[in-house]
Amino acid sequence: MAKILVILDERSFFWTELSGPAGETVQTINSGSLPDDLAIPPAYRQDGHFCAFQNGEMVIVIWKGQPGQIVSILRSDLPKGRTQSDLNLREKQVLQLLTEGRSIKQIADRLRLTTRTIRFYINSLNHKLGTHSAEQSVGKGVILGLCQMPAPPNDDG
Repeated sequence: MAKILVILDERSFFWTELSGPAGETVQTINSGSLPDDLAIPPAYRQDGHFCAFQNGEMVIVIWKGQPGQIVSILRSDLPKGRTQSDLNLREKQVLQLLTEGRSIKQIADRLRLTTRTIRFYINSLNHKLGTHSAEQSVGKGVILGLCQMPAPPNDDG
């Protein structure tokens, strides 16, 4: 079973799982095919321009219609002079809640802060992680082990 992070564009990403080993999934996607059970919206699927890479048992899938910077940003380490301990507690909390798919409003309510403060923390995360959006910070945070990928939703009801 491979855990998959699919990044479609600057504002659209989702988590899923596919049967089969992660390495096999990466090979299939990089050969130009998409697994049938990978829930890619038709508009993206028909272009067929995806690349994938493996990080442990997780697979990152990125639509190549995005500027190449997403791939390079996610594959790179932290910016020079930065360490994982540079993130403060609130930044780590915001990053984890973003990873769980929460909106800025939901995060603000959960942490009892204003949406403006949450946006400040997201900007700080982007700066510290060398990313340009909350979605890129999520991808990089997962790759670097700064946050935990949530379990896929249970379809059993």
